[in-house]
Amino acid sequence: MLESILDAIEQYRVEHELFTIIVAGNIDETGVFERAGYDMQYPLLARTSKR
Repeated sequence: MLESILDAIEQYRVEHELFTIIVAGNIDETGVFERAGYDMQYPLLARTSKR
């Protein structure tokens, strides 16, 4: 389920030409965000496009 949420967030990011997505809250204990390309930028997780 979390993967489908991440897919929706990524689709939104692309459609709205955003370069960075920041996730605040529970830190990624299961590694799902890391596998999705997010980097730990304490205390947040962020994903930045390669543009």
